[in-house]
Amino acid sequence: MSAVLDQHITSVTGGDSGLGAATAAAMNRNLTVKLGNCNHRRYVPQLIEAVRSGRVDPLQVLTQREPMHAVIDAYRAFDTRTPGWIKVELAPGA
Repeated sequence: MSAVLDQHITSVTGGDSGLGAATAAAMNRNLTVKLGNCNHRRYVPQLIEAVRSGRVDPLQVLTQREPMHAVIDAYRAFDTRTPGWIKVELAPGA
């Protein structure tokens, strides 16, 4: 059963939620997943213009590149705000 508010799922309780096996596995492990929304429609046009004009280089945002197998260590460094860890790219095939 889902509780719905403004067309967004605010909670999922019991049984088959219809959200897939990964969600069921997380629920079986009693994990808490927190999500948030970004008002991207407001900012995307400004960001695109900043990139087009050369004022912003999106490659400069990525401060670290790590292979997927190092995701736990990368998360720890990012979560503890280790200097230089602002935005991390995880490379699945590396």
